[in-house]
Parts: sequence; C-alpha cells; structure tokens
Amino acid sequence: MKNISFLLLISALFLQSCFVTRTTIGDGPRGKKGDTMVYSKARTFYLFAGLIRLNIGQPATPSHGNYQIKSAFNFGDMLINFLTFGILQSRVTKAIVFDDHETRPAFNGQGGGGTPAAKPQFATGDKVMFKGAFGKMAEGTVVAVGDITAVVEFTNMFKKPTKKTMSIFDLNKM
Repeated sequence: MKNISFLLLISALFLQSCFVTRTTIGDGPRGKKGDTMVYSKARTFYLFAGLIRLNIGQPATPSHGNYQIKSAFNFGDMLINFLTFGILQSRVTKAIVFDDHETRPAFNGQGGGGTPAAKPQFATGDKVMFKGAFGKMAEGTVVAVGDITAVVEFTNMFKKPTKKTMSIFDLNKM
C-alpha cells in the first residue's frame, strides 16, 4: 500500500499534463483565422505543488485591445517542477496577437513580409510597436523622424523613459 501511495504522489508531482487556458479579448486571434505572434510573455512561480503563488506573471498587452491570453504548463515548466521535486513550479502566460505579414516589415530581418516595397511613412507623435529587449514587443511614440530612422520614446524594462534611434523598417504603426 505504501508503494502505491508513493507512486501516486510522484505521479501527481511529475506527470502533470500540458493543460492550456485561452481567453480572447476583443477581436483577438481565435482558431485558425490567421498567423499569430507572441506580443509578450510572463512566468508565474508557485511553491509546494501550487499551494503558494510567489508572483503574478502578467504579460504586457497591446493598447489596441485585440489579443488572446494563453496560459500553459509546458516542457520547461515540467523540467523546473521535476528538478526541484515539486517544491517550485512555474506556468507561462502569453499575450498573442495577429501577425499581419502584408503590412509590417520584418523585425531585424526575420519573418514577416520582408522589407516593404514602399518606405513606411512616420510622423512625430505616431504610436509604434517594435521588438525590444529579449525579443519582447514594446510600444512607443515617435519623437523625431529622419530619412530611414526615427527616434522613439518608450518605457524600458526597468520602467524608465528612454529614447532610441531605430530603423523605420523595424517599426509598426499602431
């Protein structure tokens, strides 16, 4: 009987499924209606098989209000759980948006529709979206425009206002 109880305890800690929860906000991605991309992601950590939550992993969401929140227990989370014998667990939460290949340029030469046929036009005050630190999507405001560059003001990952000169091909109008 002790062996069966021990086996059930080990199974409960280490053989968790990859359960997924999706919540769509506005006209966010649903089903197979188009290509999507991860706007941002965050990780929530728990102690003692989920009894105590250590933080609230809340991904940044786009200001246009059309996105989907996907919360999942994936392989990396299972590995953390396994290596700590169930003492520490984690779960990933992602904000997913439609990926419009036709109108957006490639981010740093990757994906998308590549460099657009016509040069994008930006004006001071335009709200833009771009790939920031560690590949996370960021939002900012254009404060100056050059021939193929723009100065964008945004809040960095340390919550400090920052200005950065960027290629206009790395920016998307919102």
